Amino acid sequence: MNIHNNHDIGDDFAQYLKQALNIAQGKPFYKSNYIFNKYNTYYAPPHYPPGFSLMLAPVVKIWGMSFRAMFYFNSCLVVGLLFTCFAYFRKYMSMIPAICISIFIAYNQYMLNLKQNVLSDLPCLLFVMLYFLFRKSEKFTAKRIIMLILFAGMAILVRSQAILLLMAEGIWLILVWIKHCIRNRKFTLKPIFTAPSLYIITGTIAVLIFLYKVVFYSPASSFAYSMHYIDFTSGQSFFEKVAKQAGFLLSDYSDFFCFSVDNNFFKACMTFTGSAALVFTIIGFLITISKRLAIEDIFFLLMNLLVIYLTLHDLRYFLNALPLLFYYIFIAIRHNINAITHYDRRVIAIVITIIYMGLDFDNLKNTTKNTGKDLFPQQNDAIAMNYISTHVSSSDIIVFTKPRLLTLFTNKKCMNVAWELPMEMNKKIFDSLNVKYVLIMDKLGDWYLRDYINKMQHPIDSNRISEGCTLYLLR
Repeated sequence: MNIHNNHDIGDDFAQYLKQALNIAQGKPFYKSNYIFNKYNTYYAPPHYPPGFSLMLAPVVKIWGMSFRAMFYFNSCLVVGLLFTCFAYFRKYMSMIPAICISIFIAYNQYMLNLKQNVLSDLPCLLFVMLYFLFRKSEKFTAKRIIMLILFAGMAILVRSQAILLLMAEGIWLILVWIKHCIRNRKFTLKPIFTAPSLYIITGTIAVLIFLYKVVFYSPASSFAYSMHYIDFTSGQSFFEKVAKQAGFLLSDYSDFFCFSVDNNFFKACMTFTGSAALVFTIIGFLITISKRLAIEDIFFLLMNLLVIYLTLHDLRYFLNALPLLFYYIFIAIRHNINAITHYDRRVIAIVITIIYMGLDFDNLKNTTKNTGKDLFPQQNDAIAMNYISTHVSSSDIIVFTKPRLLTLFTNKKCMNVAWELPMEMNKKIFDSLNVKYVLIMDKLGDWYLRDYINKMQHPIDSNRISEGCTLYLLR
């Protein structure tokens, strides 16, 4: 499902692939011809965390720039997630519901759409669920703690937001210590030094410091760029911020369970499903924490806070909480099912699964078709990339809306425009760097660059290097 030969034209994937190519060729992962524009604070960091690129490196080493091979790799990740979720849910419920919920997660329309993108979200979710799976234990041997350190470290190395795992462990450690002191009516630090959380946190931090200082050292940090998307200084109080962002957050709860359908009756079913998912998630979470509080529940709360304080809104940023949403829904339904019906709950689970997957049958069927009509690269894109590769000097800089994409396919120096700034400021930036070219693709719009070359810096020449692609010479 969703195995294509092309990729969406978005260029987050290009930076992961460039880093993977560097690792496969034995080069420093961060080195590329993408020129980070510090004045464009919304486009992209100097580099991404190296974990996902490290995973991709064997794929590009063997198959090169084959998107089909990368999408099969994504399939392997989804298969791993399917069985990991099943093993995790099996600790809390019987086999049939665990199978049904795992199928919901792996074959959810959002997950299938995400699978056709070479992005770090799927592997991060896999490592997070592996962490929760191994964390659910009464005994913590040295081997188990080492495994937890590896899973947490890899999750963070793949996607920075997984640092919430360590924050959840830290909060859990404090709660366990406070509970011990209250129970024994005695202040002592011994529970802290004997708790597995302390070893997990310190071990993971030590591993990450070693990797970032020795193996994956980079002279430029992406921390400041990442923090730009977390809004702590809006001048609003916490409660004002929550009130403003609650709509986005609650929408995430329900949007995971809805998908697009054409039939009006099915649309009504989807609206009901999304609303029910929202209500059951909240009820299930409250039931869960009233009976016991676990690492996962703290992690879920932290994920909510992260989304509340993010200036960007995308389901991907809440993806690591998806299996927990299903778990809370299950708890809410199981808690109330006896008051509704006396039918076998296993039969109910199967019927719900068949109905939900049946509503999505057309989309599931379409994912098996390898169309790729609007994906990249098309023939005209390949012609443009080949022209730039052979006709542009390696010392010249090209301004393009998606510079990471361009440098991946041409290996030329590329940068983005700072669209937040006036055009006069961009001209000063370009002049200081002696920028020579501007590339415009018709299908991308590029309204700012079009205005720039029309109003601010008229090109001395232009070349229609392929259908829909024009290369402008500035100097």
